[in-house]
Amino acid sequence: MLKKNLIDFTYLVRRNMKIFYLDKVSFLSSLITPFILVFLYITFLKNVYDKSLLSVLAEFNILSIPENLKNGFSAGWLISSIMATTCVTLTFCGNTIVVSDKLSGANKDIEAAPVSRMTIYLSYFVANFLSTFFVALIALGLGFIYIGIVGWYLSFIDVLMLIVSTVLLTLFGSLFASIIMSFFKSQGAITASSIIVSALYGFVCGAYMPISSFSPTVSNIICCLPGTYGTMGFRHFFCHGALDELEKYIVGVADSQTASLAVSSIKKGFDIEITAFGNTIDISQAILILSSTVIVLLIAYSLIIYFKNFKKKTAADKLKR
Repeated sequence: MLKKNLIDFTYLVRRNMKIFYLDKVSFLSSLITPFILVFLYITFLKNVYDKSLLSVLAEFNILSIPENLKNGFSAGWLISSIMATTCVTLTFCGNTIVVSDKLSGANKDIEAAPVSRMTIYLSYFVANFLSTFFVALIALGLGFIYIGIVGWYLSFIDVLMLIVSTVLLTLFGSLFASIIMSFFKSQGAITASSIIVSALYGFVCGAYMPISSFSPTVSNIICCLPGTYGTMGFRHFFCHGALDELEKYIVGVADSQTASLAVSSIKKGFDIEITAFGNTIDISQAILILSSTVIVLLIAYSLIIYFKNFKKKTAADKLKR
């Protein structure tokens, strides 16, 4: 029985992934947000990042830094923004298969087969996660290539933790999207939700603008959202190698205390460290918050599936009577 369920599950996951990749309109529309960020970066955001970095350093009488160091930091900040949004916005576009199956009636054919509904719903989630994760890995790889060209300061541990961060944030996005989509029954509703998430998520997770640039009230509200800590994770592992090198450089031209204060100021100004309700959140706490959220969402999604199955069984029993 277990072997049969595994075979059915694998088939459904492959089927859902094929539908996602074959739907070129849905697939390409899911990449809109990353393309927007790249366009904004090329046009004017790079200059904004560079000027912001230099303005912070100027407060400590550091008027210039090596070009590759500046480019390495700015590139890390850009790619972290792209990854933070891609891992979540893609999941909403990839999860349209659930509603499409409802509209086309394909879900009735699938449910009529000797396959448990738990297997069916779980296959939607896993297919969504894998589809998004593969695309996110491609984006991450392209980001590594770009950083390697302009200024590479990532260690092996940084690369490994960036992959872990991609897994965690994609799991968060997939579970969140699966829970939201489970209540939708129309194409209009799912399209509207995808547009809203694509448009707003970058702002509420701190990908477009540093959280420190908002008012304290807005900053505290944003810090209550789990996705913020996914963004912080990417910021930390993409940028801290460049910051370590920057600190060494400042020690050479000033002193260790100035270097420490300057780097600390940059971390706070660029969301590599986040202050929530007066407390500084470090990277280990950020990972713990995001991991805990994933577990809570997984339990919530399991309960939703269970109660949906329970209602359908109850309705079926009443019809038999």
